[in-house]
Amino acid sequence: MGRKNSKSVKILIVDDNQMVSLATSAMIGSINNFKIIGMVTGAKEMSKFLKRKTPDIILMDVSMTPIDGVEATKYIHQNYNQISVIGFSAHDYSVYKDEMISAGATDYLLKSNALQEIVNCINNVWKKRLSITAC
Repeated sequence: MGRKNSKSVKILIVDDNQMVSLATSAMIGSINNFKIIGMVTGAKEMSKFLKRKTPDIILMDVSMTPIDGVEATKYIHQNYNQISVIGFSAHDYSVYKDEMISAGATDYLLKSNALQEIVNCINNVWKKRLSITAC
């Protein structure tokens, strides 16, 4: 039997492609200790959502319009620094990763990654966040 944490990791998915959001939610929402608390289609909707609920981690699409994931991540980093952001993109370009990390993202994932890689990344970001908040 796997070890179960006492608290679920609350995840918000921000992606302007609803099919990607639904597929991602179905995949990672079935993992023990992961709880999808919302799916929004852009930065403005995300901002409204964050006034009602606070996720632990945001999976942030990089290529959204009119406000891209880099700008949305800067907003999160400046206003909700207790939330960790993971860049989530179809683009395997180092410039996107570098921009997201510079904006405040903790990590960067490709949408084409295997489920286990996505789960490992979320768990690593969560563990890092727990160690920071425990200090």
